[in-house]
Amino acid sequence: ATASTEAGGDGVRALRSRILLTTMIVYLVVWGSLAAWHAQRMLSPGSGYWDEALLGFSHYVMGTIPPEALALRRTSEAPPLPPGMAPHKTNVFQVWRPDGTLAIRSPGAPGEPFVPTSSTAATRFATVTLGGETWRAVALPSPDGSYVLQSAKPQGAMGPALWQQVREALPTALLVLGATWFG
Repeated sequence: ATASTEAGGDGVRALRSRILLTTMIVYLVVWGSLAAWHAQRMLSPGSGYWDEALLGFSHYVMGTIPPEALALRRTSEAPPLPPGMAPHKTNVFQVWRPDGTLAIRSPGAPGEPFVPTSSTAATRFATVTLGGETWRAVALPSPDGSYVLQSAKPQGAMGPALWQQVREALPTALLVLGATWFG
């Protein structure tokens, strides 16, 4: 009787281990699928989180540009940022006049437009390479048509941002896996 009970106990333990392993594999596949879906949503052109954040930054900058800053110079050499406008960590912006001259640009922004200034009658997203660096950019015309704001973020910053979100989600995933295994 003891041998059959021990054999049955081993069978139950083996079955429990297989069920737990299968549950963990299913959980990892679901978590990986959700992470891939989130990455695709984050990076999808024009409608993803990345472009929404870039557009939000553009609206913020547009609301902080003093009108007198646009009238300072009529050359393509950009003046420094107006007082009170601090540079952003990774986003940069440029303000172009309708005649194609650069009015303002933030530190780190190239002196050439991200999006051709002749094609910015409406909001437009683009991925461009300038000076050997790839940028994700948006061109946003001012409401009165007096300038076009172009803001951009280096494409290389997307990977670290995505991995940061994965790192933030990983403790929860490990906690659920641990609860599954030891629970």
